[in-house]
Amino acid sequence: MRLALWLTILAVNLASGELFDAVKSEYLRLFNEQNYGAALEIALQAAEGADAQAQLEAGYVYETIYGDYVRAVHYYKLSASGGEPQAALNLGYLFLRMSDYSRALGYIGEALERQEALSSERAADGYYRRGMVRLDPRRGKLYDPKAAAADFANAARLGGADGTFMLGVCYGLGVGVSADEQKSDELIEQAAGLGSEDARKVLSGFASIADFVFK
Repeated sequence: MRLALWLTILAVNLASGELFDAVKSEYLRLFNEQNYGAALEIALQAAEGADAQAQLEAGYVYETIYGDYVRAVHYYKLSASGGEPQAALNLGYLFLRMSDYSRALGYIGEALERQEALSSERAADGYYRRGMVRLDPRRGKLYDPKAAAADFANAARLGGADGTFMLGVCYGLGVGVSADEQKSDELIEQAAGLGSEDARKVLSGFASIADFVFK
């Protein structure tokens, strides 16, 4: 009965143009209680009204709970087209897992063009992941060490531990930037302070920066 009431409220708000915001608290309650079917039903009804946030949530449930990548991609694309950068970022990460690197970088780039709507942490992670693809010589025409170093610099600017560490690696080895051992050391220490386990391994002598570049 409670779900039916919320769906009725949602239908009224869909007609008035208020959409997902009206029932988001109920969606989150159901999701957190692991009542995923009911949560998805709420998200899908709002998604039918072209609500980008609801489409994002529907895609997220399909991807992470049901493992239905086809439906996840469908709703993420709708959401991204509606101006939701997190949906574009999720698409990029999904295509990374599928090893479709070209499409992955396209969607990550789309999200980063609207990074003002992302949290600093998520934008930094986007730059870091794009940088790792560009740093890998196995990626053919996507291989671009200079662009990778620029991505890591952007991630570092946003406070990303992984990006800061990889920028330190780039400076230490002269990959994509001119070698600068002092700057490398400073960045790796900074990354360790931000929580990078890889940086801590390097500082403690359990790893070398050369271990973190693709052969």
